[in-house]
Amino acid sequence: MNLFVEISNHVILIFPGFKGETDEQRARKREYVKIAFPGQVVRQADVMYGDELCGKWQVLSQLLDIWKAEGDNKVLIFSKSVKVLEMLEGQLQRKNFNFSYMDGRTRQEDRMRSLDKFNNDPEVFVFLISTLVGGTGLNMTSANKVVIFDPNWNPAHDLQAMDRAYRFGQKRDVNVYRLLGAGALEELIYARQIYKQQQMQIGYEASVQTRYFEGVQGSKSHQGELFGLKNIFKLHETALATKMIIEKANLAEMNWALANMDTAPDGTIKEYTDNAERNLADFMLDDSPPTSQTDRISDILNNAGVTYTHDHQNVLLASHVERNITSAAIAGSKREDGEAVVTLANEGAPEKKAASIWPPRRKTTSPLGSISRLEARVEALIEMGLIQGRSSLATFGHEL
Repeated sequence: MNLFVEISNHVILIFPGFKGETDEQRARKREYVKIAFPGQVVRQADVMYGDELCGKWQVLSQLLDIWKAEGDNKVLIFSKSVKVLEMLEGQLQRKNFNFSYMDGRTRQEDRMRSLDKFNNDPEVFVFLISTLVGGTGLNMTSANKVVIFDPNWNPAHDLQAMDRAYRFGQKRDVNVYRLLGAGALEELIYARQIYKQQQMQIGYEASVQTRYFEGVQGSKSHQGELFGLKNIFKLHETALATKMIIEKANLAEMNWALANMDTAPDGTIKEYTDNAERNLADFMLDDSPPTSQTDRISDILNNAGVTYTHDHQNVLLASHVERNITSAAIAGSKREDGEAVVTLANEGAPEKKAASIWPPRRKTTSPLGSISRLEARVEALIEMGLIQGRSSLATFGHEL
């Protein structure tokens, strides 16, 4: 599995020669190279600096050029892989960018020295950091750009990495960019992140989330599109899994809202239909006002072959439509339960006794109406034998 993750970032990562590798790992990597480049003799330097072999670097390289030209930006680049950081280190040296570096092997005193230099030296443009090392305890409010080069299975690590710049003391807007290899295992990793973050939103904030996935963690019979070996090794040659999952869920919400608009309470349907349409538009269209900065970024992404982008925060917004779907399902379940109780009672099932009330209510008789009083008097005359029945009531009246 690590092999597929490495290829998602750069093919150079399957070559031997990185720090800390064992003889067994080097031998295995030589076999990988033969598979990747059959019948060819390739130089590692050619692969390392062949931009066409790393789509992520094609994008990041152009973004760095723009940010550097603006003059007041500082960039944090996170990766969970030390090999990726070493690859990026070589690329930054090639571009003559002044940068700092930190991973798990960096000594404590060197870490603080690198951190202070990045925060205080305007010439230091980039900080390369291991996601796990930079996840906690570091204050990097001098940075205003954050790049997550590769996603982590645990979303908390990526979130903590982002918070290194977006924290108390930050005076500028912070932009975060996540880079994913389309069709690669990274799309599944990111989908798992969304799944876990939705669980956190539901548990911590009681937020009703959009139902993106059918899979249920820990259930072999409900692995859906997230869990199990079948999904890990599933090949996506043309379709973008992330895009399809998000747009499918938003289309389903909008279709439900439109189909149930006649049965919804007054004013409610407009609210959650509009929300469904707005959520879908957020992913299929860009409604934000155009700016020169966003236009330049969009041009870079398009020219580099990026086929899909979205705002991660919008994925985790509370869903008005899903809330109404849940309410409708609960109401339907209650109606079915009520019908079942009536059916059982008709079949002779024992009725449930009403709970006793204490103190007992005083028994009172309500006053009789005029018709009821007349009926009561006729019954009394019959009981006393003064008349034989209702038919003799007129004769009795004449005799009086």
